[in-house]
Amino acid sequence: MSGQSLLLKYPDDVFCLILDHCEHPSLYNLVLTNKSLHERCNRQLYRTVNLASHNTGRRTEYEDDIRPDVWANTNDSWGSDGLVRRQRSFLRTITECSDEHAPLVRSFSWTLKWLDCDDDPYALSQIDRQVWTVFSRLTNVESLDLASLAMEEIDDPYVRQIPSSLSLFPRVTRLRLMGWIPHDLVGTILRSIDLSKLESLSLSMLQEEGKVPDGSPMPENINKEGWDEPWRKILRRYSASDNTVDSSLMAAGIIFPGPMWLPIVPLIGKLLSLQHLQIQIPPLEASDMDHISPDQEQYISVMADLVASIAPNLQTLAIHFLRRIRWNLSGSARNHDLSVQLFRASISKPILETFCSLFSRAGEWPLLQSVSFTGFLEKNETQEAHEHLEKILAVRAEMECSLASRGVTLEWLDESTIPGVLFLGYDSSISEESLSQFVKAYQRIELDQIDS
Repeated sequence: MSGQSLLLKYPDDVFCLILDHCEHPSLYNLVLTNKSLHERCNRQLYRTVNLASHNTGRRTEYEDDIRPDVWANTNDSWGSDGLVRRQRSFLRTITECSDEHAPLVRSFSWTLKWLDCDDDPYALSQIDRQVWTVFSRLTNVESLDLASLAMEEIDDPYVRQIPSSLSLFPRVTRLRLMGWIPHDLVGTILRSIDLSKLESLSLSMLQEEGKVPDGSPMPENINKEGWDEPWRKILRRYSASDNTVDSSLMAAGIIFPGPMWLPIVPLIGKLLSLQHLQIQIPPLEASDMDHISPDQEQYISVMADLVASIAPNLQTLAIHFLRRIRWNLSGSARNHDLSVQLFRASISKPILETFCSLFSRAGEWPLLQSVSFTGFLEKNETQEAHEHLEKILAVRAEMECSLASRGVTLEWLDESTIPGVLFLGYDSSISEESLSQFVKAYQRIELDQIDS
């Protein structure tokens, strides 16, 4: 008892410093000790809530001859044992004791996993349907790290139906979004935040899950079949000159899976306090196509415009072109892999040039301290790729010169050590009625474009 009494005699500031050195299990045990410690330790226990699996790095325990390259940021199955159970426990706590615990949360990390392989039946539980309500109660969160990395579609509409009336995480000043997050969820978060106060932003291979007119995700086969459709190519929905978006596809309920840019457009010109920006570009060469799609071109354009718009206050910029997941390949598969590497080399140069041109503008970037580019010079055994790499080196030299004139050193790493995923849609199907709605919608858009 005397030890407890001595601990309770410390003033709050000293007491908090002691708790800073306690691991989460120790804090939990202190909370259960007595009423006084419960009240004082609860603030620290709930200050940082980490219920995420996407930050645990490489998971060698899951690797084998077939899968030699397993990382938690590529699939929510890796390193997420027990995660759903712990998330549901947190949801119950906030639902039952919202006024006591929700205001305490300042840092919040969450992977939208939803279901556990042991769930029986394999469906959302009642507490899972409180996620959006619980999120709306976390009004004091300042640092948000949210990811969605599901490789199999969750067909329950709830996971994509975010009430428009909700405000989510309004006090966030440090934001990280990763993976293929439902479009409406990203939009709601960005509308809720005071963008003028956002200090740090990380867009980590942020991508669209895709959508067809009935609200369900667009399957991968439909996305790929429409890759070269004329109506998809001629429909330029983003104008860089005035940051406007043609919302014809959105109005028709059509969103293609892949790199997300539509919700990012409204940020351009509004991030008045942003000091740190990180963009992780997904491996665009992983599409099995020989060219990028119009959506991917617009994604790069929007990212560049976003960077340009924050030049006056930006201190650090990191652009990371993530690599593909590695596999043990031989024979024809190895030859195909070389052709994919060649495609990456061919698109790395124009992407790099887009960002390089930003640093040649005079009078901007007064506070810039650090610029890093990673993954734009991956090795390739083919002569054609070597020619691309020589051109990339020339762009790098130009960028180094532009930055040097501002007293900034370019941090450059040829190859990416971190893999990523280019999300092209789930391996699923939609109903005949939904497919008919989709076809009619894009046909109307095509006719409108021709008429205009």
